[in-house]
Amino acid sequence: MPMQTVQSKSVPIQDWAILALATVAAMASMAYLWHTDPVRRLREAPSIGTVTSGAGVRRRRSGLMVWESLVDASSLYLRDTLVTPPGGSGVLTLNNGTKIEMGPDSMLQLKEVERYRFEATVFYGRAKSRPPPASKVMVALNNQAQTRQKTVDKTVRNILKKIAVISTVEELAGVEEIAHA
Repeated sequence: MPMQTVQSKSVPIQDWAILALATVAAMASMAYLWHTDPVRRLREAPSIGTVTSGAGVRRRRSGLMVWESLVDASSLYLRDTLVTPPGGSGVLTLNNGTKIEMGPDSMLQLKEVERYRFEATVFYGRAKSRPPPASKVMVALNNQAQTRQKTVDKTVRNILKKIAVISTVEELAGVEEIAHA
């Protein structure tokens, strides 16, 4: 049998360029996912409340596909989706004092509209909400008002300091004019 010779063909430069671009795009995608780390973001999310009592309440965290069973005192997070089984129920207590009672075979999702104001979207089933005691709402509103007042006071103090500096500079300019006369 005669020996066959195989000739090597050179790869066009366009193919190398496409391969290089695809490699760079893959590495950039991996770097982005490593940097953003969506699971870490979920671990660091602030709690918006707890499960006060629940018979079979299950939760799916935002961005995840896994359902987990919750026990009393389990933390709740923004955009959690909660489900109660047929015959089950659950009571959720949000950080602002609002209580949400989930009926059997219910599904809802928690959202924060603005600070101390939450929204629960009920997909199916029943849920009752009890607003927080007025004292907790007043404490939250009072804290916000005090924070705003402190900001205004600080701004006024800064303006007065700037006026004092300007006045001092004008007085010093007047002293120099008298000294030259």
